[in-house]
Amino acid sequence: MGIGIGRLGRVVVICSYVEEPQLVVLLVVNGILVHVHLREKSNVSGKTSYTTILVLSKVNSNEGAQFPAMFVFGDSLLDPGNNNNLLTLAKANYFPNGIDFSIGTTGRYCNGGTLVDHLGKLLGLPFVPTFKNPSTNGSNILKGVNYASAGAGILWDTGLIFGDVFTMDEQIQNFKKTIEDLSLMLGNKTTDFLGRSLFFISMGANDYINNYLHPLAWRSEYIFWDPYHPTDALNAIIAKKAYKLLVRYKWISE
Repeated sequence: MGIGIGRLGRVVVICSYVEEPQLVVLLVVNGILVHVHLREKSNVSGKTSYTTILVLSKVNSNEGAQFPAMFVFGDSLLDPGNNNNLLTLAKANYFPNGIDFSIGTTGRYCNGGTLVDHLGKLLGLPFVPTFKNPSTNGSNILKGVNYASAGAGILWDTGLIFGDVFTMDEQIQNFKKTIEDLSLMLGNKTTDFLGRSLFFISMGANDYINNYLHPLAWRSEYIFWDPYHPTDALNAIIAKKAYKLLVRYKWISE
């Protein structure tokens, strides 16, 4: 898990990454690029704790730009309760989850708010509506929609060991339904609305963890042999691509 940033036109895309031995979080808030470094250290008891370092720097953006809405894609780090009514083991709609949250237990894998809850608050946005909530329709989707689903991954079968989840592909399909609803309300202003909105993406941890832990009999279908090294199958694919590059640039003859 980690967070990185990119721009697609006026659409800001936030995702995450890990830089050992520290977690680096990148956010854009009112034109300021915020680097949050969580550096690992050990205390006297041997337990791990983190020190936090904030580094602020200007980024190129329209001064005073605001986000009318936030659209969220991800896994359990961001799931606000989309899995509550799915036939899956990956759900958190029970105590003590939400014990410190203003609206109680919702299905968030946290004692309080998720990262996007806190980011939305900083940006002046309300809680992003949960896609599976029956009230997420009409003018409510003008605040954005959270499609995140615990257990989900980029690969379609990553979360199947838990039961039903919204994979990345399904979350995108759900987003397309939202676009259709937005178009009915906003008409030809839909593209501009989406272009001014914030898109938050955090996905991939489950692909890594679940596929690494699959039975050894399946190892030829996945990319990780252990937490740090690729499988034979992936090494073979990379080698073939490297070989083709050598041939293309005539460094060797085929």
